[in-house]
Amino acid sequence: NRVFQVLSVSTTVSFQLEAMDGAAGLDTTNFTSFTSGTAQKITFGTAISGVSAFNPSGGDPKFVDATTVHDVVEVQKVVGATARMYGLTFQWDPANAGQAAMLDAFTTDTPKCFKITWPTGRFVLFYGSVGFPGMVGGAAQGITTTPASVALLGAPTYGL
Repeated sequence: NRVFQVLSVSTTVSFQLEAMDGAAGLDTTNFTSFTSGTAQKITFGTAISGVSAFNPSGGDPKFVDATTVHDVVEVQKVVGATARMYGLTFQWDPANAGQAAMLDAFTTDTPKCFKITWPTGRFVLFYGSVGFPGMVGGAAQGITTTPASVALLGAPTYGL
């Protein structure tokens, strides 16, 4: 459930992942060989526009008590992280293709891949479950907005 960009594909049915730090190739030293599961080519389609806020949450360390009878001071151990999510606020536009795609993913319970690109060229790739109830809101003399969220199903990948 993690998204990577492929730098090159060889004739021996192997591939090199694009570096997320700008170097030639991602360091996969600690990765195991891909022998089973699903890998698929993704072509990003519908662009999402009109996002006025983009907020990450989660990813905080989770601790368990690892204190033994021999410890004088309590011992904590990190055992993972809390679920990660991105919250988005859209300028509401029911004719917006991106909002329609988010609504469709939400109503059909279909996880999607996302690529957010900043003006500097840096980006984040992630895969997640979409929350887009289509509720509209706003304030006096303000822009009408609608919230959305993406609960990540894997780690995000950051790039140059």
